[in-house]
Amino acid sequence: LIIFFASLVVLLVVDLFIYKHAEFEWESVPGFFAAYGFVSCVLLIYIAKILRWWVKRDEDYYRHQHE
Repeated sequence: LIIFFASLVVLLVVDLFIYKHAEFEWESVPGFFAAYGFVSCVLLIYIAKILRWWVKRDEDYYRHQHE
């Protein structure tokens, strides 16, 4: 786990020295894609928690359909 986080830090540092061919101005901000990925992942988790209440069925939902 330590190696994983160390590699993430190394990638963030390397990101500072790589020229990006950005189409939009915010793409050239250092660490933009790391922050964008993190925020997207967190939003995906919270949206899934909200959708769970909408899609969730009772424990014996299919059992009562066939009887």
